Parts: sequence; structure tokens; C-alpha cells
Amino acid sequence: MPKRITTRNLTHIITSKMVVVSKVRLNYFNGEYEKREIESDKLIESLEFLNESEIFAEAVDWTYHRIHVQDREDLIRIHGGRMSSYMPCTVDFELHMAKGVDIGDIEKKLLIEEEECSH
Repeated sequence: MPKRITTRNLTHIITSKMVVVSKVRLNYFNGEYEKREIESDKLIESLEFLNESEIFAEAVDWTYHRIHVQDREDLIRIHGGRMSSYMPCTVDFELHMAKGVDIGDIEKKLLIEEEECSH
């Protein structure tokens, strides 16, 4: 079952290099369904900008699932959606643990309260 997370917590684990972002895909619906891959650096830059805006950071609905991959590391799949049906774009990407980082620690950071993450 997907779990809700905040833009701040997501940005924190990425910019602190606890995870590596991969397979970033934008999904559009503008009369027909389209997909487009983007570079992870562009996603990170956009997340940082969104996080700095504060009020707009809460307008994006983020969820994640933990995926167990047999014979490989677990990963986290993120879905960024919209609170408004008028926003025609969503984003999907994967987070891979940095060397020496435990997936359980990542999940704890994603789920902590907003005030705790800012300290």
C-alpha cells in the first residue's frame, strides 16, 4: 500500500545523498497519454525549487512503495501526483540506497513529521 510523504522529507533524503534517483518519467495527459524520461539532475533541481517555495510544496501529493527485488537491493518507487485534476502531469521515479545506507533508515526519514526533518 502506498504511503504519503512530504516534499521536504523527500528532498532531504535526496540532497543528503542517502539515495540515488533513477528512472525518472513524466506522465502527461493532454488529450492523449504521453510519457517522457528526464534526467535525475533536473528532477532534483525541481524538487529543491519546489521545497523552497514552501506553500507550493504541499500542492504535490507524494507517495512511495518499497519494492523488494530478489538477489538485489530493495528500492523505493516514488509517485508524485496532483491534488488538482486540472494539473496534467505526474512523475514516477526510483530511489536506490547509497552505499552503507539501510532502507529502513530511509523509510523512517520519509515518514517523520515535518518539524522533525527541519532540525
